[in-house]
Amino acid sequence: MAAGDLIRSLNALADEVEREQRNNVSEDFYVYVGDRTRSILEHLAELSALTGLDTRLAAEPLRVVEDRLSSSLSRGVGRPVLRFN
Repeated sequence: MAAGDLIRSLNALADEVEREQRNNVSEDFYVYVGDRTRSILEHLAELSALTGLDTRLAAEPLRVVEDRLSSSLSRGVGRPVLRFN
């Protein structure tokens, strides 16, 4: 996958989180988002290792995903465990 595709994947994930917020956000959804985010970040890391890609370009889409998840916390779901290295 190219870097642009991975960033588009992060943006699509942020959009999916926003849509899901209209429903009851479940812990399973947080797990799904965490797993998907981790997969995207692993691909970015591999691409960076091969090409020297500056992975900071993923910072804004990651912030959007985290902000959108955090705004769901008032619905009583525990804080998601997302680690962005």
